Amino acid sequence: MSRALTAAPQLSDEQRSAVAAVTGPEAGGVSVLEAGAGTGKTVTANVIVAAAQASGLTVVGLAPSWAAAVELGRSTGIETFAIAKWRHDLEHGRIPALDADTVLLCDEAGMVGTKDLAFVLAAVAAAPGGGARAILLGDRRQLAAVSGGSALRAVVDVLGRHATLTEVRRQEVPWQRAASVLMARGDVEAGLRAYARHERIEFVSGATAAQDRAIALWTAARASYGNTEVLMVTRRNRDAASLNAAARAVLRAEGILAGAEVDVVARDRENKAGALTLARGDRIRFGEGIQRQGIRNGTRATVVSIGPDGEDVLRLRVRLEDGRVVEDAYASFVRAPIPGARRREMLPRISHAYAGTAYSVQGRTAASCVYYGATRSDARELYVGLTRHRQDAWLVVERERLEATVRARGSDPRGKPSTSELTERLFVEARRYAEKVNVVDHVEDRETFVRTGMIRPHRSETTIDITRGFEAGRALRAALQEIQAAPRLALWHLTHLFQGAERIIAQGFAQLVEALRLPPLPRRERESDGSRTTDRSNSGYER
Repeated sequence: MSRALTAAPQLSDEQRSAVAAVTGPEAGGVSVLEAGAGTGKTVTANVIVAAAQASGLTVVGLAPSWAAAVELGRSTGIETFAIAKWRHDLEHGRIPALDADTVLLCDEAGMVGTKDLAFVLAAVAAAPGGGARAILLGDRRQLAAVSGGSALRAVVDVLGRHATLTEVRRQEVPWQRAASVLMARGDVEAGLRAYARHERIEFVSGATAAQDRAIALWTAARASYGNTEVLMVTRRNRDAASLNAAARAVLRAEGILAGAEVDVVARDRENKAGALTLARGDRIRFGEGIQRQGIRNGTRATVVSIGPDGEDVLRLRVRLEDGRVVEDAYASFVRAPIPGARRREMLPRISHAYAGTAYSVQGRTAASCVYYGATRSDARELYVGLTRHRQDAWLVVERERLEATVRARGSDPRGKPSTSELTERLFVEARRYAEKVNVVDHVEDRETFVRTGMIRPHRSETTIDITRGFEAGRALRAALQEIQAAPRLALWHLTHLFQGAERIIAQGFAQLVEALRLPPLPRRERESDGSRTTDRSNSGYER
């Protein structure tokens, strides 16, 4: 490890500490490196791979998607797999079983489903010679797995330890870098407020006008940074399809799309058959792996040519991201049939690649980004969408959807909300994390669960947590003293007192308070309108 660190002088102290934490002997069979967006995870992963290989270990890369796996392989030089493919090959003996000299480096671990991650960790534990090792790279605050559970969060909760990278390096503008730091810490609202203060959030009336504004920002950014250096991000596939169609009209007018428009039938990102128009210069995305052409799921490409050959067979020629040029009959750009399964006619799964959902862009980086908010977003999607860029980002929001929510919650449903009210409503969306539940969230005795995998029955008896009880007592006394010092704020303080008490008071607190018997605070008198009024309430609240 020391040689690998010496050969990487560009690493920060935080990155060096992270490498030591996940590769050292105390890391055990499983270690986690949580890396916020733009914190230099790729550079750190390279050093981790170098350290493992210098120790004579074999490193195998895994990721939840082929796009992420290919990116990991490109950046580290190791053999990589999508987890589903690796799992299938391992179960059928198509790849060697793990041994004690194997390290699994799992990227984008926050998006790995519970069953897949359980299989990975079980395979590591079952390796002969004391077991292999697994290093999980990810971020619990970015997009979660589509399947049930939050597997990475469960692992961190059970382990009770993980290394972290928090120093953002991707954004070159200081205030944007600071906003990304806040988002990585879980305060997406604070990061979004920074974009509002710097006038990067626009509310536009009407879906068509809002999409036109997003396209205008995309066009201006391309003029500054290049055609492939601008991402458009949204939440729904249907909005991505609309933006893609609008983007093609602009590119056709600019002459980037050339030649005849060819209408084909393809499966879209929701696996539904529909019309797709292609021309020379189009940017496309393959939605499934195609073994015959060596194309992975999520691969992007540029159309070199499309049209019928001498035998009137429609042929497609594309240049892939890795530089390879692939040409075949259009109908052949489909995955190979499953052996033994009933053969059925397949359509290519291809879509335009100018705009995509947050899930399709996690892990990607570009010079700038335009986020289109057609529907309500949550903290994870905003975090991903506003941390892909190096130079600048904008957020375009359909005004009517926020206005409807503000009016529904306001006193006057006929009033027109102000821009400030709409902005505050957007901030409310940025606070919401949709957490998925894990088994470990319901485990009372986690130590036993980690050691044996068994879950003890919930204890029915009531116990008193003395430490937390005393903390609650001190908090209660301090709150009462504050209330006595400012009687007019008593009701406000009482409300927040009860909210705070709910967070820190353990079950059985009522018994503990009775045992503590806090001494009453001294009575307080004051003169009012020339008469003497005695306040007999410990809270100081006057009626």
